Parts: sequence; structure tokens; C-alpha cells
Amino acid sequence: MVKLRAQKREARSIQLYGLYGSFEIPDKRIVVRYFSTFANSRDKASNEFALLGELKPMRERVASADLQDLNSLLQRDLNDYRVATELVPYLMGKTSEIVFFPAILGVLMPSGFIKQTDVRYPPPERQKKKDGNVVIRYENFWSIERFQIEDVESNLGCLKINPATTSIIVLDGQHRANAYRIICGAFTNEKSNDIYSAFYDDIQTLEQFDADLPVTLTWFENLDETDEEPDIDPTLVSRRLFVDVNNSARQVSEARTILLNDYEIPSLLTRFFYSSTASKDSFESSRFSLLHGGFDLDTDLTTSSGHALTLTNPQIIHYVMSWMLLGSRNYNRPNYYRVGRERFKGKTGEFEEVFNGPNFNQNDIIVAQTETEEEKKVIIRDVKKIKDFELDFNNLLQAVFYHFFNDFNVFQLHFRACQQIESWCMAEGNSYHNEVWHKVFCGGEGLYYTFMTNADSQRNLRFQNYVRAIKEIEAKFRKFRKVLFEVDKRDLNLDQAFESIRTKAFQVGIFMALDEYKQDSFIESYEEFIESLNKVNAADWVYILTVLKSKVISGTDPKKWPSYQKIILRVIQDPKDPYYHAGNFLDSPDGHIFQDVIKKYWNAWIENEDIELGSLTYDKISKANVRKWSKDAKNEVDQLFQDANIATIDDADIENYTTQILKLEIQSSSN
Repeated sequence: MVKLRAQKREARSIQLYGLYGSFEIPDKRIVVRYFSTFANSRDKASNEFALLGELKPMRERVASADLQDLNSLLQRDLNDYRVATELVPYLMGKTSEIVFFPAILGVLMPSGFIKQTDVRYPPPERQKKKDGNVVIRYENFWSIERFQIEDVESNLGCLKINPATTSIIVLDGQHRANAYRIICGAFTNEKSNDIYSAFYDDIQTLEQFDADLPVTLTWFENLDETDEEPDIDPTLVSRRLFVDVNNSARQVSEARTILLNDYEIPSLLTRFFYSSTASKDSFESSRFSLLHGGFDLDTDLTTSSGHALTLTNPQIIHYVMSWMLLGSRNYNRPNYYRVGRERFKGKTGEFEEVFNGPNFNQNDIIVAQTETEEEKKVIIRDVKKIKDFELDFNNLLQAVFYHFFNDFNVFQLHFRACQQIESWCMAEGNSYHNEVWHKVFCGGEGLYYTFMTNADSQRNLRFQNYVRAIKEIEAKFRKFRKVLFEVDKRDLNLDQAFESIRTKAFQVGIFMALDEYKQDSFIESYEEFIESLNKVNAADWVYILTVLKSKVISGTDPKKWPSYQKIILRVIQDPKDPYYHAGNFLDSPDGHIFQDVIKKYWNAWIENEDIELGSLTYDKISKANVRKWSKDAKNEVDQLFQDANIATIDDADIENYTTQILKLEIQSSSN
């Protein structure tokens, strides 16, 4: 009989006793091994306390600046406010008489995988000791010894972890783990004078905390010894496990789910875009980078769109990718200003035109029906082809998306303001501004959302100082940006323009415009398209996205992205080959505004004349009124476009168009 007892740490390994098991699914080559044990703080020299110290959040494993590839992303955003205000009080028995934490789920990884070095996931090597116990070694990373009890190999065992070569990545329960570590004094940043400790200044650690924290540690094996690629991609398997575990428990943000999804084609394309951006510039302020990409968005679009420096986020990019490569082109028609009931995703024609090489093509995807049967889901056939897919994306599409976000003149001025605020934080700001810049805006951990969601909380002074620094940086940034755009001369609302820019509707609409531009492949025409955008002055774009946009698009309906496409194509159209002209004037943005103005005149006339609509016919409207309304409406519309320095549509038969509009109004009122 094996005697299990607490042991002191050995110098080179953490030794843990517990239960060994496996999770093997039929017909799958990857098996999950797991080991159930516990951590505690009773003895600071014990293996159990050493395990507690290794249950670190991702931010303690790798700095944000080292995130050169979003493929390494697992779970960076730790909500310290939730830990301090919900979990710690619960764990200390202040909110419940009965307290228990379910098991923390972690995965064993070779330490180098996070920075994407060439660290290979270790294969198992099985040995039998003289005493009959079986030892499975995973090179110099970890090993599991299974004890023999009465000549039978049992599930009882000892897991030895080499902390010098192995990282424990918490997949589920990082908030619970950190609450426990705070109380026990095992949290790295607990007493340090940095931004994280602002959440914990009011919390006293306990000298004695007589509780065991359940911990389940997992690792992976490839059962197929004949597999041509036997190496396991731990980030791939861990992301899959993370998404499945968290979506079956507490829902994570949609942005995070997208970046961790290894099934859906639009999700993979979104991650490729962010990974490429990370490898280029990380958190560079002068160019499009993770600083502006909102990749750490800890909420959904219905709640927040990001801090003031953010230009987009994964939810929007996912939607853009869905339309560009899997969307119906029905809404490209000149008179379509809103998405109807018809579902536009799940059509692979465009995808097959772009990805048609030997590495990745239509044979590598599957179109699957969703449970609602309203929309099709396109997924990758074999996850081993993800690297080929990413390589083709980088060669074919990365430049299309990156250069729009980097080179559009409106964004160029935005980046200049970002540089100015960064310089101000470093040279003129106080220590709080400096730290907020690096940890909140360039941290990639969702700290912005943690602070600002709880900005009104009356916590300690340092917490309030960080909130104040965030607000001051955003306010000063907006002032820098406003000066660069020179909008005061025209009394334009720059912040409102950027609110439009940061919507799903605008960004899908502008890529929809790229797809339609000159009827060429968007891969071949994107550079000329951006040049056309930049022929319009940045300040004029502000006018277009505020004053002109409000005349065409009312409200913030995300289904109005075809309306943005029409506005953009109208603004940049070639006079020699226009998208809109006198012949289809009513379909143009000008025509939409014209119709609204005519209806305004019509309703005013009805009210003044006190006419019963049921008996009204078109003949009762004088030709003089038709001529006047037509002329005045066209002048009003033309003035809007002239104020944006956009050529007007001339030679349209406006009286005929007015007649059409009025007859439809009369018909509608009589029904």
C-alpha cells in the first residue's frame, strides 16, 4: 500500500499527489490526460504552495509587447475588480456561510510556446520501475508516476513538474485562482506599487487559510504513432478546450471567442489579420497596430466599442470577413440601402475565387447548416491545414485589410494624434499617465474596460487616480486630434464622425464599396481604391460622415451598411464612369435626400391647404408647385454635396422624378 503524505519541495521539481485520468474520444487522435490534485498555503515551503504560485495569469507569463502572434492568445484579460469585490469577499466568508471553489483547470506547456519559439510539445516515454510503478516521462518538462496497488496499476499517482521548463496556463478559473492567491499572499503583484495592486490595496492577506484549492492539470498526447505530423500544437488544443469550457460555463466575450475559434473560417481570418498586425507593430502608435485594433475587448459591441484610440475590433473584422469572402453580392445593387431578411453569409463563391491554390482551397472547407437553418456556417475541414490557410491569407489578403486601416487619410491623422498623446504621457504626464499608457492602452489585458466599467466605484485613492488618468488621456487625445482635423473652422463634430467610423455598418460598407469598385477584383484594386478615398480631404470626410450621412442614414442600425457603401461610391466615383448619374438619380444618395425633401414640402402643403387625402389626385397639385419643389429640393441637395466638395449630379429630370414621388405618396395615402 502506498503511503500518501505531504512532502517538502525538491529543489528542481514540484511533486504533487492525486488522481490520474484520461479523456479519450472515439476516432480522435488527440487524447487529454489530466491529474486532479490541490493547492494550499498551510506550509510556504510545500509543493502545494509552490503549485499555487504557478497558477499565474497570462500577464505574468508574457508581457504584452512580446505578443507577436495572436495565435498565442489564450486568456489575458483578468478582471481584477471582480476578483477584489466579488470573489475575495466570498472566499473570506463575507457573503456566504458555505464557501467552495470548483477546480481550477490548467494545462501544462513547455514554457517557450507563448513567445512562439521552436519548442516541441513533448511526447510520452513509458518506463516501469523495479517496484512495479509505471512512470511516464515527458522529456525534462514533467512526469507522472502511477502507483501499483496489489499488483494493479492504479489511478493514484505523483505528478512531477519542472517549473524551470514548464508553464501552467490557467484555462478556466483564473479569477478564482487569483482570489485564492491574494488571500494567501501568493499573488506576485499583491504588495507591489503597480496598477494591479490598486484593486487590492484594501484587502488584508490571511496568515492562516485552512482551505484546499482543487486543481486539475491537463496535457495532451497523440495516439496515432503513424501520423505524419505527430507533433501537437498546444495552443490549438488549449484554445479549443478554453472555448468549450468557458462557453459551457460563464460566457466569454464574443471578441475573445472569435479570436480563439479554430473552426469557423471568418474567425480564423480575423485571427490571421490580428496576428499579422501583432507581428508588424505590436502596440505602435504611429501606424495601425494592436493599440487601435480593440483585440482585448472584454465586452460585446452592444456594451462598448473600445477606448478613444480604438478604430475597430474583432467583432467588426469578423463581420467584414464574413461578407467579403462568404457574402451574397445582392446588396451591391444601386437601390439597396438596407439588409433585408435574406441571409447573406455562407456563400462560398468569392472564397473559392480567392483561395484557389494548392495549399488551401474550397476542398478544405465545409458548409454546415446551423441549428436555426437560417444561416450557413463555413468551417475548416482539417485543423492541420490552419497554417496553410494563414500563409495564403498573408500572401493574398493581409495587405488588402491592413493598408485600408493604415493608409486611409482619416486614420493617418488619428495616428498622429496617438503619437502626440504617447509623447505627452512620457514627457509631461505624471506617473499615473505613464503607467496607464503602457498597461491600459498598450496592455492588451482589458484593463480599460475593468477600470471604466467601475469608474464610479468608491474604492481606494489609487484606483480613482488611475480612472482619472484614463479619462485625462482620452480627453487630451481628442483635443490633439481635433486640432489636426481643423474641424472648428466648419463647426464639425469630429467625435461623431469617429463614432460612425467605428461601427460595423461603416466598416462593412467601405469594404463592400471596395468589392464593387470598378468591378475589379478587390485584391487587384485595393491600392487604387485607397488612393480614391484619399483624394477626399480628411475634413471633408468628417462632413460626409456627420452632416451628409445623417441625411441618408438615420440612427445606428447595423443593417444599414449598404447605405454606407452607396455614400462612399458616390463620393469617390469617377465622373467619366459614374456609379450614379442623371439616369438613376433617385437611386443615388442625392436622390434619397431629394425624395425626403420633396416629401417634406408635400406634407407642409397638405397641412397648410387642409386637404383630405382620400379625395386628392395628382392633378390638384399645380405645376408651379412641382417646379418650385423640384428646384428648391435639388438646390438643397446640391448644397450638401458642394459643402463636401463633391461634384453634383446634373441634368437629371427632377420634375419628372418629383412627379413619381408625389404620385407614390398619393397612392400610399389613399390605401
